Amino acid sequence: MVENEEEIKKMHADYQDKYEHLGNAVVMLNNNAKQIKDQDQRAIATRKVKEAASSSLFGLYANLAKNCSSVLKLGQSAFPSSEATYDGNQGRFSITNNPRFTSTLNKYFPSLYRLASRSSEKTDDGKTTVPCLTSGIDAPRAVLELNKNKRSQDLDNVVLPNYNQEGAVRFCPNKACESCADCSGHKTELFNAIQGIAKASNGMRNLHMKNLITVLGSWAVHMDQRGGNRDTQDDPRYINQHGTGCHARHDMLGTFMRLVGRRLHDSYTKDYKETNGLGGGRHRDYFGPEYGDDESAY
Repeated sequence: MVENEEEIKKMHADYQDKYEHLGNAVVMLNNNAKQIKDQDQRAIATRKVKEAASSSLFGLYANLAKNCSSVLKLGQSAFPSSEATYDGNQGRFSITNNPRFTSTLNKYFPSLYRLASRSSEKTDDGKTTVPCLTSGIDAPRAVLELNKNKRSQDLDNVVLPNYNQEGAVRFCPNKACESCADCSGHKTELFNAIQGIAKASNGMRNLHMKNLITVLGSWAVHMDQRGGNRDTQDDPRYINQHGTGCHARHDMLGTFMRLVGRRLHDSYTKDYKETNGLGGGRHRDYFGPEYGDDESAY
């Protein structure tokens, strides 16, 4: 029997439920849009249906459920349990048999915690909203360096911005990015993964480590949806002729998420190899054809 098997099965069911509820919400939105008689209003509603149908939360919940299935199927031989301590005063983790993963997590934990703890804001009329997160770092040179290095085969030496500094993570002021369900969902799962690594029982810790990698990769996909993928690359709401759209800042934050996720992934797999299966584990996510042709996931 897999350690914490019943708890993992419950998590798996919860992620499946979230996926199904998301699909049901899209169907409801589509049905409502079809009933709108005003042509302009129907066009707006139809666009919202399309955006909801392409939500990155579908990929997030599918891959989180996949993580649970993998741990249940392959067990401790592929995903060993690990003890851990967390020093709240220092903000540092120590995970047995995971020296590389621990080092990488400690390096980026302050920035990750800042991303996970941004909650909501009040509008001028007193309403509570949760807009899309974006980069608040005013560093055009850093953006250019990140974009240039994206074309490189080796991104290990790219110095990433510090998102723990004041104002580095902000809510996007673009009206098209207000009330962002995708960012809300990813923030919740990022917090759950970090908390699980720090406080979960030993048999659950490896799953939370996998989930952390998954959340960062999926959140980066969402950032791409703000002017950085095929569907939105010409969308004037994110990119315009004056260069004042919000795409560049989403791209910068998304690149940070993707590279931190990649570094955690590499550390995780190296720990597994270098400890002869006593730490780390195996991991692969699939976020759709735009992000690779290999559909295998584990």
